Amino acid sequence: MTEYVIIKSFTNILLLSNSIQNKSFLTLNTAIFFGKSTNLEVTEQIGDYTENEKKAIKKEFQNLHKNKTNMNNILRVIKDKKIPATENMATDEVLLNSCIKYNTSTLRFYYWEHPTLSLGRNQKLSDINLAELEKNNFDIVRRPTGGNAVFHDDEITYSATFKIPQGKFGSIVESCRLIHLAMAKALNKMGIITYLSPSIQVAHKDPKASDPVCFAHASDTELIYNGIKLIGSAQMRRSGCLMQHGSIPFSIDKKKLLNLFSKTDCTENDEFSPGLPIRDKQDIFMDFFSKALATNLGLTEQIGDYTDEEKEAIKELKKNKYMTKEWMEKR
Repeated sequence: MTEYVIIKSFTNILLLSNSIQNKSFLTLNTAIFFGKSTNLEVTEQIGDYTENEKKAIKKEFQNLHKNKTNMNNILRVIKDKKIPATENMATDEVLLNSCIKYNTSTLRFYYWEHPTLSLGRNQKLSDINLAELEKNNFDIVRRPTGGNAVFHDDEITYSATFKIPQGKFGSIVESCRLIHLAMAKALNKMGIITYLSPSIQVAHKDPKASDPVCFAHASDTELIYNGIKLIGSAQMRRSGCLMQHGSIPFSIDKKKLLNLFSKTDCTENDEFSPGLPIRDKQDIFMDFFSKALATNLGLTEQIGDYTDEEKEAIKELKKNKYMTKEWMEKR
């Protein structure tokens, strides 16, 4: 009987060619393939990469990143922990710059060090009740993307960065649809039925489309769950690449949210996002979403990390842009 340590992750050729200590390492997909195509008896055991293998994977990705042609078919997947708001925004913009410079496509998942209100690039600071933010020790940051304010608290956040598609999915609305379709596919696979809001109809008929509270209204191709907008997303484009990030809430405290605004037509009686019931299934969601988006883009998903160049760029952009008073008070 041969024992395999199955890594429940993405296919990675580097792992297959660097087995150590006479152990056989297979990814989940490869193990299934072997099981179907041979008569080997296999005992599966969920495992993880060793520290040496993690370092080797990171080194291999760094090498791939230096060669633009090698990155064309890869969707790099990064899973971050809780980090400061200004660093989150700097990171998303740096990933956009990497797409421009190296043709790097990245899907990033992240969390916030403290509950944070993020403002759209051109949103007025006067919309916000700064005293309420200070009283609760909440952070505030201005995004590089447009749109209305989003309160990041009990949630997971994503950002997707890739070359603007040619043809049908090249427009802002249709590229947003491409991302949200992948998300809907992932959720539906988990038994959570979602759909996209109809193009044009919702945004033009929504009387609260100009309200500063993002989750107060749904625009074109937003993801809908139980009849209500689920995800708050915003997109920016530069030099042939796009970066879209969005909030995926597990729950929303209406009173806490509405108190953060100096004026709003929304009330606690309005219907807000019911939140996504995946708090205990986040890893499954991230894996399903990564695979679905990679498929939509014609890429292969691969767990990755930041390059040294990106890490330095994040530090500089955080310090020189997102932490500055000039950026925060630009409107």
